[in-house]
Amino acid sequence: MRGRLPRPIRAVTDPAFGAGWTVLSTLFTTPTYLLSPRGRLSHFFETQMWVRGLLGYYGVRVVATGLDGHDPSKPHILLSNHQSLFDILAIFRTYPEPVRFVTKRELFFVPFFGWYLGIAGYIPID
Repeated sequence: MRGRLPRPIRAVTDPAFGAGWTVLSTLFTTPTYLLSPRGRLSHFFETQMWVRGLLGYYGVRVVATGLDGHDPSKPHILLSNHQSLFDILAIFRTYPEPVRFVTKRELFFVPFFGWYLGIAGYIPID
C-alpha cells in the first residue's frame, strides 16, 4: 500500500506511521520490563513488534554477517555511524542479545518514550 501512495502523501504518512508505531510499541513494551528484569522479554517485543513493524512498513530488508563468532558470555560494544534511524533498527533486528544504547539525555524527557528509556536501562549522556 505504501509504495502506491504519491510521494507528497508519503511525506506525511511515513513520519506519522513511524511516530504512531513507536508510541504504541513503547506503551506495550514498557510493562514487559517489570516482568523481565534482565530485559529478554522486552528485547523480544522490541525486535518482534516495533522493529519488524517499522522495517516492514518502510520495506527495508536487513542482512547481518559476522555474528558467527558471537560469544554471549563476553561484553560487547557496538558502534554505528548513525546516518539514519535504520541503523538502530538493524542492530535490534540482527544482534542476538538485548542491546542498550547510550542516548542523549533530552530523549529521557519525552513522555512515554523517555520513560521507556529509563525503565529499559538506556544510558543518558549530555
